[in-house]
Amino acid sequence: HKEGCYIEDINDVIPYGGNVTRGDCTQVVCGKELLNYFSCGAQANTIPNCKLVGDLSKPYPECCPVLQCA
Repeated sequence: HKEGCYIEDINDVIPYGGNVTRGDCTQVVCGKELLNYFSCGAQANTIPNCKLVGDLSKPYPECCPVLQCA
């Protein structure tokens, strides 16, 4: 029996104070009282020839989309 927080997405327990990046580029931080979730936040692109590009293979916050312009 591990002490910490059960994270359904990974079907495992992470220790108190630990964190994990989920597949949708959100980070879950395990606290003794609650779970904290962090995300990239809302982003909009209204610039022509630009797009939002993210890399879900990287941990949070490196996986968050950034604006790339041609």
